Amino acid sequence: MSRTPVGAVLFDFHQTLFQVEAGESWIGAACTGIGRDTALPEIETLLTQVNAAREFPDVVEGQKGRDRSPEAHRSATLFWLHAGGVDEQLADALYERLLDPSGWHPYRDTAATLAELSRIGVPVGVISNTGWDLRKTFEHYGLAGHVKSFTLSCEHGMEKPDPDFFRLACAELSSPPEETLMVGDNPLSDGGAVAAGMMCHLFPPAPPHASRGLWTILRLVDPWTE
Repeated sequence: MSRTPVGAVLFDFHQTLFQVEAGESWIGAACTGIGRDTALPEIETLLTQVNAAREFPDVVEGQKGRDRSPEAHRSATLFWLHAGGVDEQLADALYERLLDPSGWHPYRDTAATLAELSRIGVPVGVISNTGWDLRKTFEHYGLAGHVKSFTLSCEHGMEKPDPDFFRLACAELSSPPEETLMVGDNPLSDGGAVAAGMMCHLFPPAPPHASRGLWTILRLVDPWTE
């Protein structure tokens, strides 16, 4: 039986190639940035409030479409933080920390996988529902040179799982959808690639700083890879 060749790979960002820092670290770094000496119990209490606010009906409604522009993302995120009891100064600091590349960490096998795909000549793209420019994060970790294209929702006014968003990403990679492999973690958003005619490989959740199992992608691209 003939096998459809994989000519290019599209990766999701969050929970596929990178993981965000722990909540306590996020709040602690933001507090330090504005000169607040906040004890761990206070940080944990605030984190509990913020996490609970995610489920408030008005917050859930307010997050819809947030990744279609930087302005919408900032507004929706601050609305959520304020709903969790965060004051304006700290909310601004938390948002800026969210955009800070040092608050994101690649999985242990991210760099090696991207480097190997680059070595064997397989173009790599990143497609993400995001409200800010992720290129800086890849540059921070020395990984930008392995990525040919970044297709970001906030730059195009489109979000996954819209099939047209995936088709746009394939066009930016100069790869037909049927020869492009989508790699992600979310069946609802990343799985939309299937409707665009793409192959799709989804990973289950993994803890921060772990190996993501990305080596399996190399086997899908090149079945002779050991």
